[in-house]
Amino acid sequence: MTDYSRIRPDIRAALDEWGTGESPFCGDFLRAVLSNDLMGAVGRADEYNRLTLWVIVSYVYNVLPSICHGSPEKVAAWAAEHRARIAAAAESIEATGQTIDLMAALKASLERRGQR
Repeated sequence: MTDYSRIRPDIRAALDEWGTGESPFCGDFLRAVLSNDLMGAVGRADEYNRLTLWVIVSYVYNVLPSICHGSPEKVAAWAAEHRARIAAAAESIEATGQTIDLMAALKASLERRGQR
């Protein structure tokens, strides 16, 4: 059994947020991993992620929904779907006159990723 605790917490949080559609944005390294672009992933990885790339790939394959990874087209479609959902939610909030504390939302996301 693969020990997913070897994945850096910020990478795992970003993958989890991607897989749930909570965050349809990711960096170049993860986009390459999700798109099944080995050369791009290796070329964009820092030293630690290069050493644990096989664990990250195993996590993506075994844990994330298959609809959100595997090719550049699947990654782009997943991102577009969830960006549209976020835009619609923002329009709905704006239409009702409600406000959202973007700084609080950003801080919460960074805390989940362990980057605070």
